[in-house]
Amino acid sequence: MNLNNRIDWIDCCKGFALLLVILGYNISLQYQFERFLTQLIYSFHMPLFFILSCITFKFSPDIKAFIKRTFKSFKHLIFPAVMIYVLSILYLFCDNSASQRIDWKYQIDRFIYASGCRFEIRPCLGMTWFLFVLFFGRTILDLLQIYLKKKSLIFVVFLCYLVGILLQNCWYFFSIDVTLAMMPFFYFGYILKKWDINYKTAPTLFTSLLGFIYFFIITNEQIFFIPCRSYPQIPLCYLLGILGTLSLCCLFQILLKSNKMTLLLYLGRNALTLFMIHALDYTYSPLYNITANNIINGICRIIIDISVLLLLRWCKIFVQSFSLLKSDNL
Repeated sequence: MNLNNRIDWIDCCKGFALLLVILGYNISLQYQFERFLTQLIYSFHMPLFFILSCITFKFSPDIKAFIKRTFKSFKHLIFPAVMIYVLSILYLFCDNSASQRIDWKYQIDRFIYASGCRFEIRPCLGMTWFLFVLFFGRTILDLLQIYLKKKSLIFVVFLCYLVGILLQNCWYFFSIDVTLAMMPFFYFGYILKKWDINYKTAPTLFTSLLGFIYFFIITNEQIFFIPCRSYPQIPLCYLLGILGTLSLCCLFQILLKSNKMTLLLYLGRNALTLFMIHALDYTYSPLYNITANNIINGICRIIIDISVLLLLRWCKIFVQSFSLLKSDNL
């Protein structure tokens, strides 16, 4: 861990996974290679975020600390979700072709159900489903670990998982059914937090990567679509998520010994801002949908989203510098 209390290999994992998220939204299932890429990306990219979030999270020692951390987590995750939702409504309202056709009941249902896929029976909220699942999953685990011992905690997490899987054909408020189904990933992050992952990194990478490749092959092109309530070939889809995360964690620990990975570190440290930019980048889709090749368009989308991130960060630095200069003059 470095001096600013950030863990470099975790930031690299987050930065790399975000690039995969952006690319994954731009590729199609119609072409064989793109379908392979989609299967690869979706097999572990969201589980990775859930697992890593619990490694860096400070779990509460008592209920007083839990309440305090829950409010902090709410501001950190749900406020951005609300902001993205409001901005999407404003964009729709400002669109002259759609402003007269806004169905407000539909828009409210979008937020209440926080569905992540537009092919479900509930209105689609989009990427923001992830922030709700992350908030509720980590909060539930934080509360449980205060009162339950190790064996009891495992049992309750398993019950949550079973309920979530059984509810996969239902749609509950704020994607709580998805949250319950994802509890094994949150719990794995919780126990991984206590491991010395720096110990025997290379053997762990080899073993986890070998296991990931094996299970990836035998899943027979099944794709792990969390927001679609699709959990194919249980528990193989969960093993893929865990092994893929372990592989990436060990890989970046090794790579960081010889390379600073400056860009990925920067993206990982600004992950939430980049996530928000990506959640709204459909508003300038003509800028990156410039060819008939989805992969090239996805790369263009990545470049533009990063450029927007840099622009926003520079603007923030400029405003802060101007404020300091003004206060000095006073």
